[in-house]
Amino acid sequence: MSPDIFRFFHAIGIKLRNLYGTTETGILTQHLGNCFAPETMGKWFRSHPDFGPPLEWKLKDSGELLARGGAGFAGYYKNSEMTKAKLEDGWFLTGDAVTMKENGELVFLDRVSDLRRLSDGHMFPPQFIETRLRFSPYIRDAIALGDASKPFVSALINIDFDNVSRWAERQGITYATLPDLSQKREVIELIEGAVAHVNQLLEPKSQVKRFVNLPKELDPDEAELTRTRKLRREFIEDRYKGLIRAIYEGESEFCFELQIKYRDGRSGYVKNNTRINFCQGGEVQ
Repeated sequence: MSPDIFRFFHAIGIKLRNLYGTTETGILTQHLGNCFAPETMGKWFRSHPDFGPPLEWKLKDSGELLARGGAGFAGYYKNSEMTKAKLEDGWFLTGDAVTMKENGELVFLDRVSDLRRLSDGHMFPPQFIETRLRFSPYIRDAIALGDASKPFVSALINIDFDNVSRWAERQGITYATLPDLSQKREVIELIEGAVAHVNQLLEPKSQVKRFVNLPKELDPDEAELTRTRKLRREFIEDRYKGLIRAIYEGESEFCFELQIKYRDGRSGYVKNNTRINFCQGGEVQ
């Protein structure tokens, strides 16, 4: 959940917190005492000795979390084949990709099956990146780019026009339209800060190296989103293939021209010089 939801519950006196566990193992991590970070699932749980040996964890090369100890996992009822598939030398395979911060707190990324692979074989979590980017009040939508033909992760970003425009007015920044506002140097730096914050939660090869503030909103009427505002990833990557090609060819700017549909049935064009931006600490080697 977004940090704003946690702040709301904390403001009314309910100390809502994240924890992580599975049906098979029970609780594995939680926040203790007054410690709380909405980006993490807390520290490794210390189970009571009566439940069994201490909980332990390790990560596979794929980033998958393995756990053992505590109450343990005896197996699925009358399903030895599934039990065998989920155990590896006594370790339970959670199927979840995670990272562990230096302070011992767990960051949940995604199901291993939902990770995407870069050209060097590295697996990265697109949904984690997109969700955490949307935590920013200045970002409405985001799509993480990268596949087996791409050497690094990049992102297409929709600014939240209402929030960014109010921010711009407070800063004394003048603008005419959403395309104009999205390419302002100050707005790009604002979004770069949000991207840099998310990058701190990711290992270096999963970090967003370049991003673009799109000069238009992703729109369900143009089939870029479902009616419930879920990304139609393959459609977006095909529609913006020229821009995506420019990102990965190292261009600093792209002449954006796209036909759009209005809600009243009319159509028009968005044409705008769109900047391709490097992220803080995201230099591509």
